[in-house]
Amino acid sequence: MAKSSLKKRFRRFRESVLGPLLLNRKFWARPIYTELGRRDAKIIVNGSDHRIVVDPGDRVIGQAILRKGVWGRVEQDAVIAFLAARGLACGVFVDVGANIGSQTLYAMLSGKFDRAVAIEPFTANGDLFEMTMRLNDLSDRVSIVRAAAGAQAGTATLYTDAWNSGGHSLKPIRSGPEVADISVVTVDQALADHNCRTHDVGLVWIDVEGAEVDVLEGMPDLLSARPALMVEYTPAFHDPLARQRFVAQVRTYYDRIYTVDAVAARGMDAEPLADDALDDLDTQTDLLCLADARSK
Repeated sequence: MAKSSLKKRFRRFRESVLGPLLLNRKFWARPIYTELGRRDAKIIVNGSDHRIVVDPGDRVIGQAILRKGVWGRVEQDAVIAFLAARGLACGVFVDVGANIGSQTLYAMLSGKFDRAVAIEPFTANGDLFEMTMRLNDLSDRVSIVRAAAGAQAGTATLYTDAWNSGGHSLKPIRSGPEVADISVVTVDQALADHNCRTHDVGLVWIDVEGAEVDVLEGMPDLLSARPALMVEYTPAFHDPLARQRFVAQVRTYYDRIYTVDAVAARGMDAEPLADDALDDLDTQTDLLCLADARSK
């Protein structure tokens, strides 16, 4: 085969395969970020209106923020705008399963909340959270509870996700190293300990990787005040009885259930789920739960 023909074939291969690979920032960035994470490095990411500290070894939230600058902010801003239009987004923001503090940060940056109470059990996440609050001059307005939220106070084992700092769970659904004997508090007690009245809470944000039912059972006082509630619900993490308990908990206190995706896509035109739709969910869904004024 002529040398010129081989060169042409290699050039075509380089342009069609090697070129996109070499220019793929994500392809090259991931191993670099992962190695930095192994060395316990932390990176400060400068956003348009904030700074946030991330673990570059976290392949989900950390690396998403490194690539895009934010994590879930579009959806959260849409929820807060949706609530603000109804006069609901105000007072205290409660973040359960707060991770590195991104959602608390965005809530405080919205200007709709006076203060926040955040609950996060994993030490490394809590450390990043505190750094971020200091960088954004929010430490005096944000209380961080270094514990997991549950149905009752005590201790528990935390099952960790080796690659996802937001994947740690009180349920044995992860394969990373276990962290034994972490503190567990109820949301009601955490609020009382930080002098937060339930009727001052404007929005509760729950992302607890399968512990949703236990968290809700530990906040009857707060639920009775019926603040707006966002909860990441993963049916696959629950047996049929637990799913029934979750639906009953939500339906007892809330009249209208929206998906966060619908709110983000349609804003004020978003329609609530049909009454039986909650029972039929089979995929992870972020739910926004609201109570009618007459129910409060």
